[in-house]
Amino acid sequence: MFALIGMLCGLAIYNFQIVDLHFPLVLYKKLMDREELNRNIVSPSGNQEILKLFQPEELMAMMVGNENYDWEELEKGASYKDEYSSSHPTIKMFWEVFHELTVEEKKKFLLFLTGCDRIPILGMKSIKMYIQPVRGGEHYLPVAHTCFNLLDLPVYTDKQRLQDKLTLAVTCTKGFGLA
Repeated sequence: MFALIGMLCGLAIYNFQIVDLHFPLVLYKKLMDREELNRNIVSPSGNQEILKLFQPEELMAMMVGNENYDWEELEKGASYKDEYSSSHPTIKMFWEVFHELTVEEKKKFLLFLTGCDRIPILGMKSIKMYIQPVRGGEHYLPVAHTCFNLLDLPVYTDKQRLQDKLTLAVTCTKGFGLA
């Protein structure tokens, strides 16, 4: 069982993926002491010493992410497609609405966007968010493509409508589909 968990840790770290499996810290300490696991937590290039670079707490943080949220960093790192830019009225409204959300609502948005409410160990700057416009009208909800951190955001002209639609999209989402 430890070998399987060790392989899971290695794959998650190598692929820069957060795995939402909250094992107790003692398990990571055990993993660090097991010879067989040292061989399983390696990069494909054959670096057998990779596990020795981590303390158990760091290995745990690499697996489950961290909660040092820097929402301003998320905004700074966002990229825009087509007609959207940081100066577009809809984008300005979006960030106003976003920053007015509670921390829990922002975490739900992060889950909506990325599939996880935690951030990688390297911080919010490692989440590359893309926002693109969607045609069809203001009655559509925003849609997230979690594999690409891509947000389809309709062109809204009213802040309250944007807030209502974003809140509905984020709160009514469970996993990878609408609840």
